Amino acid sequence: MTVRRSFAAACLLSALLVPAGVQAWTGKDIDKWSTSCTSGLTCSLRYEDFYEQFGAFEFRRSGALSSDVTLWLPKPPGVSRNLDPGGIFHLAVDGKEVLRLTLQQLKFDVEWGKFVLTDRASVQILLEALKTGAALQLSYEGVTGKFSTDMNLAGFRGSLFFIDDVQGRRGRNDALLAVGQNVPEGPDSKDIESIDDIPASIRDDFIAPGGSCTESFMSDDLKRYNGFDISMSGIRLVLVPCSEGGAHNQGYALYRGYYNGTLSRISFPDIAEGKPSVSEVEYNVDFDPATRIMTAFLKDNGMGICGLWHKWELTLEGHLVLLEKRSWEECDGSRDGPESFPLEWPVGGQP
Repeated sequence: MTVRRSFAAACLLSALLVPAGVQAWTGKDIDKWSTSCTSGLTCSLRYEDFYEQFGAFEFRRSGALSSDVTLWLPKPPGVSRNLDPGGIFHLAVDGKEVLRLTLQQLKFDVEWGKFVLTDRASVQILLEALKTGAALQLSYEGVTGKFSTDMNLAGFRGSLFFIDDVQGRRGRNDALLAVGQNVPEGPDSKDIESIDDIPASIRDDFIAPGGSCTESFMSDDLKRYNGFDISMSGIRLVLVPCSEGGAHNQGYALYRGYYNGTLSRISFPDIAEGKPSVSEVEYNVDFDPATRIMTAFLKDNGMGICGLWHKWELTLEGHLVLLEKRSWEECDGSRDGPESFPLEWPVGGQP
């Protein structure tokens, strides 16, 4: 039995398990600040100290060209919007108050359990102060009491620069830190978080009777699958979960369109028994718009790092070109990651 077939069989056997989905394709920690970005280029910047009263403090920005930064404030212990209408957040930088926010100025996101500030001007005022400050003081006062925490701003500027790079905003006038004069042109992207996010022209593939992915479509919570809809240089790529997931793997279908034209499903180039081949579904797919590199890692169920790994490049014309295919069946802990697996293609690589 081939590696691909044995892994696919393992996926089917584990279909009743909760699919793990793929992780964000990139992220970086600088001091106390942690950044992560999805394949749809939604990036978050968090300060997390679980020993403090407040938990996570966070900024988020989607990959859409027109997107603004939002501020996500932690819910203080015992606080709800309805029970504490007079509650107030104070945000000070180096001891000087920058923002004073009542709960009525904020939205409450039930899913995340956080208060959200969407007002562009207020968020920008805070960001500008944080760029030049040394410490942020976040405090809350209300009927449930007073709470406060201090956050070291070391690493904050570097984290903003990292997000600019990931989202392709460096040198543009909408950058967070690396601001320039360039007008935003792309990439323009969003995450596939619900059925409504799947373009209407291909939605039947996932929900209509007889659709190519309908039978195994995991429609309950698409946020955890890291699908995306990205447009760049006149090419549109849409990646949507398709086929059964498992404890370690989730399959995806890929669609391509040109200059706002029709989306068509495309195959993933492959090599099988030394001959050109294609795959309709690949597992745990990641894509980096900056390098135009796409990877897929079909993981074995063993304890060590093992499985089947592909690496493609997206050409300027929108075609996927297979650069590498690697595999390792011995789940013995001897490999650091899939890029250290022996090459299956091109032939003649080092083990």
